[in-house]
Amino acid sequence: EATLLPYRADAPGVVKVVDLGGNELLSSGIPVTAVLDNPSEYNLLADKQEFSSVSARDVAHFSIGGADFVAVANNYDGSSYKVDSKVYWFTAGALRLLQVLSTSGAYSVSPFTVDTFKHAHGSVLTKETTHFLAIANHFDDDDGYMTTSSIFRWNATLLRFKEHQRIPTEGATHIQPFMLNGVRHLAISNFFDGTFHAVDSEVWRWSEKSTSFTLLQAIATHGAHHVSHVSHKGHHFLA
Repeated sequence: EATLLPYRADAPGVVKVVDLGGNELLSSGIPVTAVLDNPSEYNLLADKQEFSSVSARDVAHFSIGGADFVAVANNYDGSSYKVDSKVYWFTAGALRLLQVLSTSGAYSVSPFTVDTFKHAHGSVLTKETTHFLAIANHFDDDDGYMTTSSIFRWNATLLRFKEHQRIPTEGATHIQPFMLNGVRHLAISNFFDGTFHAVDSEVWRWSEKSTSFTLLQAIATHGAHHVSHVSHKGHHFLA
């Protein structure tokens, strides 16, 4: 089960560090702690909300139109990697299931947006923001590591995510959205193709013409387990 720890102002200003199993991490017999910058505002509740998950690999929070959501990437149920990932929305003081997403061995979930600009009523330029979820599928029961990862697009009318695009991946472990020259990109770390760990990771670029992502570049990697984007003084880096 995954655990949500909300904030409360009167809680003590110390956070215990735990592993994925909820076990407290110790250093020289002393609990590892982190003192928060503003204990009066950002402290974890002793109360908690529990919701079911299936070997959850990643959890991501995001907001759409003032509403808060949590997406959970479920990986394996003990017999199959074809397990649904889930999206919850925060309403009436609690997280409630909004939608299940078809995934296979999901390893990470990454929310992001794409902005498009259109001229309306002559010279008036309007911006439209579309919300997406990128889920890195690591392994499939039928296809093994040579599977596809999914891009889901938010439908504001249905209030649901719909699958928008599938991207071929090789044991994908993470999808990192980033902006470059005003255009949305996705960096995908690939881990294993079923035989070799020496597999390329890739960068995909949003095409406004096709309203989908197209392959921009393959990067030689070996068993890549994560990817991060950093920008500094106009220069962009992937680690």
